[in-house]
Amino acid sequence: MDDPQDQLERSGGLCISGLSPEQSTQRVRLHGQMLSSERRVFLGQSQQKMQKQEHDAERRELQGDHPAGARRKDADHRELWEVHPAGSVKWCPTVLEVIEVRAKKRTGSHSLVTALRTTLEGHYPDKSLALGGTFIIQKGKAKIHIMPREFSVCPLNTNDDVNNWLKHFEVSAPLICQSVLVSRDPGLDLRVEHTHCFSHHGEGGHYYIDTTPDSVEYLGYFVPAEFVYRIDRPKETHKVGRD
Repeated sequence: MDDPQDQLERSGGLCISGLSPEQSTQRVRLHGQMLSSERRVFLGQSQQKMQKQEHDAERRELQGDHPAGARRKDADHRELWEVHPAGSVKWCPTVLEVIEVRAKKRTGSHSLVTALRTTLEGHYPDKSLALGGTFIIQKGKAKIHIMPREFSVCPLNTNDDVNNWLKHFEVSAPLICQSVLVSRDPGLDLRVEHTHCFSHHGEGGHYYIDTTPDSVEYLGYFVPAEFVYRIDRPKETHKVGRD
């Protein structure tokens, strides 16, 4: 019998590294095609693995005789590879469509990520739209937390318990943030937004919001997701620690 991961991968789904056959997976189609009808982005799968899978498939097609100068194009007629006279293969970069976000001088109480999520939720109240991407806090400062080195010795039963256990800091730009958000939980008991940031000056952590609304500047690039995967959904759930 085929491994469940292989079956999932061949069916166009997601094969997550380190996922055992015993782990349960739920897949829900989102409405990302409303924002981009041609791009497929899988939450939880790294860009590196996606590129490797695409390159492996292309290399298999190269088995056989291909004359020098042969080229392979995708459905949008973008070149993926070309064969050179020496037989080597040159991979040609593929241009993806993204959503560019530029913002500065925050006037409301929401973070950039929450503002994006609630805007999508307001425009498409009956749809589930997900975005993933990277943004840079170019100017200003932000509130973040990091986890202590050791887990708590006592249960964390409330949001106050969690916040008192975490270590909170104010950090300075430039900060590189990687984020995912879902406008509306499609019934999978999801955390609807999550963002971590890092920098080249030794600061980073879980991003909450900027702390300098008058001077903050953001630049971000996001892509819509077509599917969301829920791994090992717990039978009992709670809302503690999801802020």
